[in-house]
Amino acid sequence: MSESVASKPIEYRDLIKEVYIDPIRTVVVIDDEFPSLDGMIAEKWYGESGRSGTLENAEKVKNILAACRRADRRWLVDVHDGKDISTDDDLCIASHLHQSDLMILDYHLDGNDGNGDKAISILRELADNDHFNMVIVYTKGYGNDAGDLDRVIREIALGLTSNKSDLVLNPQSLNKVTEYLEEWEDEEEGITDKLKATIDENAYLFVNHQLKIDWGKNKKTPEFQEAISLFENTANKPFNLKDSLFLRWLIHEQQKKLENKLSPDNLGRVNFRYSENGINWIRTNRLFITVIHKEQNNPDSLPDKLVEALNHWQPKPHRLLMTKMRAALDARGVLSEEEVLDNPYLQAAWFEELLVEEVSLRALNVNKNIARHWEGLSNSIQSEVADFATKVTEFLCGLDRSEAVETYCPHDFGKNRAQVLAEANCYHCTKAIQGNHLTTGQVLKINSEFWLCLSPACDLEPGQEKGWLKNLKPNMPFKAVRLYEEIDLSNALKAVNNGNHLFLKIDSTIKSFCFLPGESVTSNPRWEQMFAVNQGIFVDDSNSLQIRRIYTEREQLVITEHSSQVVAHLRYEYALNLLQRLAVSLSRVGLDFQSLQN
Repeated sequence: MSESVASKPIEYRDLIKEVYIDPIRTVVVIDDEFPSLDGMIAEKWYGESGRSGTLENAEKVKNILAACRRADRRWLVDVHDGKDISTDDDLCIASHLHQSDLMILDYHLDGNDGNGDKAISILRELADNDHFNMVIVYTKGYGNDAGDLDRVIREIALGLTSNKSDLVLNPQSLNKVTEYLEEWEDEEEGITDKLKATIDENAYLFVNHQLKIDWGKNKKTPEFQEAISLFENTANKPFNLKDSLFLRWLIHEQQKKLENKLSPDNLGRVNFRYSENGINWIRTNRLFITVIHKEQNNPDSLPDKLVEALNHWQPKPHRLLMTKMRAALDARGVLSEEEVLDNPYLQAAWFEELLVEEVSLRALNVNKNIARHWEGLSNSIQSEVADFATKVTEFLCGLDRSEAVETYCPHDFGKNRAQVLAEANCYHCTKAIQGNHLTTGQVLKINSEFWLCLSPACDLEPGQEKGWLKNLKPNMPFKAVRLYEEIDLSNALKAVNNGNHLFLKIDSTIKSFCFLPGESVTSNPRWEQMFAVNQGIFVDDSNSLQIRRIYTEREQLVITEHSSQVVAHLRYEYALNLLQRLAVSLSRVGLDFQSLQN
């Protein structure tokens, strides 16, 4: 390798290509003009005429096959003519067509004079399945002008957008606007239709996909300038009709008008960009689409066009890393699988764990086995993912810091510093709630209080019948430490390295809790001996369980039962740290030092 090649700087599009394009192995092409294997068999052996296509279209399929089977791609390709797709069926497309890494889809599957309903139905199904799908809509558009692709993009975006209840005016507001417009109509006939005509589908899409709708800001955007101009410069407008209510009414009416074009199911937020220098894209949670003109782009250019669209979308570095992990796991997971399958003794040990008679213990062993397998899989791809992460880091470090932050960081470091740190600390110290029973590090909400389970995990395994545990069965004793909520998140972040704080996501909000009361490192944790009903096994996979606590009433011990919910789960090292601190507190020794009084 020459020195010039070795020193070639990393480009972001190269990183995108590595995680989105290089892992592609299978491609499905759907075009009503293209001959497919199914169609040729139907015509050759079953007499269904017109299924094999024309020689011209066969040549187009040949070019797509050649592009997909190029030496640097070697993709497996299936071609479907779209004949069995119906927008009226519950299952509008054969299930095997979903199992591909890339789909090349014609927009007009009923001929150039048809509409895009069939294609949109396919895209809705892809957006609703459990995989991330990439689609190239390869079309002539409406006419021969490449700029006309914007209509295709808009129709697809609308087809993936669902009706939004927040945009429906309540009856009281709607009646109020209707009364105002009736007064206006008396003075200026036809004004209602003129007002409705001032906004289009773009304005509706713009508002529908806003995370937080701000009508004050919306009135200043280009999408509403014609509406605001007509509203403010008309002498006959009702004095009491506010511009915010006027805009809400316009979007309410537009949503009613577009009802038949919108998706009946909520497919998530839709982002899109119209064609700019031939580059466009549409994005949902599980779907990425770019629309490419058939007449102006040959099949061999399609992968590069897809990379350009992905690069224009600018997926954040963390998304690239997660996508790389998914691709690496898919490609390398079989190696880790063989390491396990080549060890018959290990398989026998795990097999024996799965054959226990007690249902709760069997479920526990299943979760343990899955956790160990996941650990093995992650170890098998760690080196490859780390190499990719290094390349991402080198690219970012090669940029000016302000440019890197502005382009690739979703939030401003300075303005949202506290929230950034709170989210990071929460991610560092917690994980998703795991298991089917109470264990070390789980945070319980009991009434309005939060308690941290800090008994050793080995003492919390269901099914134990030794000593005290046998006598208490089915009650499971455990030690819990009270957590105290810190109201001022900034104070908690300033004192975070004292080891007295936890950051937990409760009801989608990051909250800080103190392990020691009064934030004093010299105080002791408040702990309590509690008892979990049914050996701490959760009720119906809901992360809830019944807790029994001991109180005194008239100098007698009384047991009370409480409902509790596991709301967070600490990572093992954080739970172990606090478990050790509790142990130090429980084993402390009183000394006879005498202090100087203030």
